[in-house]
Amino acid sequence: MTTVQDLISAAKTEFTCLDAETSAAKAHKEGVLLIDLREPSEHDAAAVPVAVHIPRGVLEFKITEACEDKSTEILLHCGGGGRASLAAKSLQSLGYQNISIVNAKFEDFLAAYNQS
Repeated sequence: MTTVQDLISAAKTEFTCLDAETSAAKAHKEGVLLIDLREPSEHDAAAVPVAVHIPRGVLEFKITEACEDKSTEILLHCGGGGRASLAAKSLQSLGYQNISIVNAKFEDFLAAYNQS
């Protein structure tokens, strides 16, 4: 029986997973779309300024509003990497080709972003 943790682990082997510092540097690059997948209450409490907020539950419905070009470099972040991993699989299924996962706690990623 497959668990959600199994799905997350499998997704993390298929995509580039970045630590907080590498993710922060990438988020500062022009042409990179940073998507915040957290719930509205999480986003309202603290957010990376350049992030486009699309909660995980509506990503597939809203992604084309944020990104029509499926070759765009996309960096996905959530609270710790789980939702981002699942979202990467969904975006891949929709034809997006250049996806990386912030595999770090949000607080660490935000701190790294603010320091870079």
